[in-house]
Amino acid sequence: MTQLAVYLDDETASLLEEAARRAKISRSSWVREAIQSHLRNRLPEFFFATLGTWEDERDPAAILRDIRADVPQAERVGLD
Repeated sequence: MTQLAVYLDDETASLLEEAARRAKISRSSWVREAIQSHLRNRLPEFFFATLGTWEDERDPAAILRDIRADVPQAERVGLD
């Protein structure tokens, strides 16, 4: 297993200590889990390539109005 030294200011160290104590795990385990969570939950790079590529002259309100007008209310499915 690779070791890594991380230097923290006092406030961050206190916050880490408290978070690890609440989770009932070591500081190392807490940091490892935080890093893994951050890396797993990242959006893939191709996602960002699509930003700004939408070509439509309507503003968002007009797009939503058109979407709502296309589907009769009786056919909509709730999100519950």
